[in-house]
Amino acid sequence: MSFFLFFVFLIIGGTLFLIFYKYYKDILNPLGIFSIVWFFSIGISQLMLSNIQHPWTNLTWFTVLVSSVSFIIGGLSYSFFFATRSRFPPKIKLISHYSKIRLKTAIVLLFIISLLAYLFEVWQAGGVPLFSEARIGAYMGFGIRFVHYLTVSSILVCILVYLHRKLFPNDRKLLLNIIFIVSLFIIVSLLASGQLLTILIGIFVIKYYLSEKKLKLKNFIWLIIFSILVFTLLTGFIRSSQPDVTYIKQIGKPTINIPDRLSSIFLPYLYISTSFENLQLEILNREKFYYGSQTTFPIWAFTQLKNYFQPDYYITPEGFNVGTYLRPYYIDFGLPGVLILSFLLGLFISILYHRLRSKPTILKMLVYSFCVYGLTIVFFANIFSRPGFWYFLILFIIIDLYCRKNLTSQKTLAVLTKSHSKLVEKKYKHSN
Repeated sequence: MSFFLFFVFLIIGGTLFLIFYKYYKDILNPLGIFSIVWFFSIGISQLMLSNIQHPWTNLTWFTVLVSSVSFIIGGLSYSFFFATRSRFPPKIKLISHYSKIRLKTAIVLLFIISLLAYLFEVWQAGGVPLFSEARIGAYMGFGIRFVHYLTVSSILVCILVYLHRKLFPNDRKLLLNIIFIVSLFIIVSLLASGQLLTILIGIFVIKYYLSEKKLKLKNFIWLIIFSILVFTLLTGFIRSSQPDVTYIKQIGKPTINIPDRLSSIFLPYLYISTSFENLQLEILNREKFYYGSQTTFPIWAFTQLKNYFQPDYYITPEGFNVGTYLRPYYIDFGLPGVLILSFLLGLFISILYHRLRSKPTILKMLVYSFCVYGLTIVFFANIFSRPGFWYFLILFIIIDLYCRKNLTSQKTLAVLTKSHSKLVEKKYKHSN
């Protein structure tokens, strides 16, 4: 039965992805990404490869399935009633108004800030997680409040370096290449696989929308398969120390015999399965609701008021605290919140996507790349109710405002130049 459900939901997710791909004529449309990731994750969780899992109740099935329908309806509602899909060009034709010097300056300044923050955190911790014996514990204990936001700004540095390469291909690249390599090492040394995935998705979105050649669906599918394999192997490598292997087996309690050298690859499955398991625990046990404190958590995190709104999470005894993108909505408002806020989330991302396709700007493209990342981990967490998403959104806006050329001055100069040319031409004709 478990394998049957896996294939059923895999077919559902794949079919919806193809339907939305045909409708939008775009591989990176939000509804297609959400459908393939969400329903594939549901199917994966039904394999029941861990002894900490329990069969889903009817209420869990209803919550998970109806919320997905609500998200899709939210996305389609804007497409049907407010947007004109026929206006979408086959490929985005983005006219850059960024200053080459200002963009490079922003990259260098942000890199210096993130590097200094990283070195300070390394000094405080006495090392980096990558070179620790127990890597999982070192990763969880690394970081200083607020300073860590500056450290992980290396994510944005890598993305901006690639953006600079696409916008100004003839510019000298040595300095920026060094910055890219160092920033990428910072993220890898932190064992932050999610942040590494953010970089990869950000680069892919920029390449996809700014490339002249259209990516074929077949090549895209092979690229996804290859990325999953590489990401799984990387996760296995950074979790391959003996203490981590023992930890994974103890908490994961696999139902099948897994050799030690492959046990770390079992971790991605645990992330998916325990996310739904924790969501089911919330659904079955939640009696006290928090009416918006978790959905608007970034406000309380940035103002240091989060301790006044800290709920008791229902999680598996083994300690995994993930819970899919639905958990903050359910903690706040229960089932009505899951349905309504899923609808609004689908609507919000769809609006951003349509604005990007109809009137593309660099800011919209960068923000949408983070939304794509959020959609690829809906089985894991809700990044839209986390401080990191809004921190990067603010950074995007600041950098965008700084890097824009002074278009008003340029237009004024162009008008004056044109007027002067006409005046000179008029005088020349008069003199003749």
